[in-house]
Amino acid sequence: MIHFLNNSPDLILYQAFEAIPLGIAVFDLTGKIAFMNSNLAEVMGLDPHQVCGEDIKGLLQGKGIPSGHPLFRILAGEEYTGPAAPLTDCYPSYVSTKIVKGDDGENAGGLLLLWDARSRQELEQAVLKAERLAIMGQL
Repeated sequence: MIHFLNNSPDLILYQAFEAIPLGIAVFDLTGKIAFMNSNLAEVMGLDPHQVCGEDIKGLLQGKGIPSGHPLFRILAGEEYTGPAAPLTDCYPSYVSTKIVKGDDGENAGGLLLLWDARSRQELEQAVLKAERLAIMGQL
């Protein structure tokens, strides 16, 4: 199980979750956190080893994240991928929430992914600028 990952023979899987340049949290059907990598914990100002077993909704609310934030959609069984208000003032965010299915296809929990949207925004701005220049005949 993921919540025992850092103490198990599956250390390579734990290290892979830590190496991915995204914030990751996995929680069970009751909303209890099974795993949070250090990237997400750092953004939220938490210790990733102290949050296992905590309620994800209470944790997000306790950090001042508004209930309308896309991170809460997964708690209602709704998947989402797209832009989101920053969790901190550090950088704009993109969020993806996914339902985790059990062996029989039933909902077993959820997955939160958070990543830095700065490079995507820079690319979008460059494309818009190129389009404007092309329209003006300057490209």
